[in-house]
Amino acid sequence: MILKLYCATPVISGSGSSASSGSTGYISDDYVNLRSGAGTGNSVVKCLRENTKFTFVSTTPTNGWYNIKLSDGTTGWVLGDYVTADKTQEKNDDPVT
Repeated sequence: MILKLYCATPVISGSGSSASSGSTGYISDDYVNLRSGAGTGNSVVKCLRENTKFTFVSTTPTNGWYNIKLSDGTTGWVLGDYVTADKTQEKNDDPVT
C-alpha cells in the first residue's frame, strides 16, 4: 500500500536553470516532499510538483533517498521512487574542434 501525502503549499516547477556541476534530474510525480534528511521522520522543506528540475548533490542514494539541490539553491532529500535522471543531458568530455 502506498500512502501519498499531499503538501499544503506546492512549489511550481520553474524553467530549471542549468547547474555548473552534477547530474540533473526531475521529479516524476506531483506533490512530492523534499525533506531535511533521508527518511520520512525528517521535516518537509518544500513540496515539489511533477517535472521540477534539480541537480543531484550525490548520485548515490542513502537508504533509497537522494540528496538534491533545486534551482533556487534549496537542498534536501527525495525518495528515489520519485526521482528520474535527465537522460537527455549529454556529457561531452572530448569536444571536437
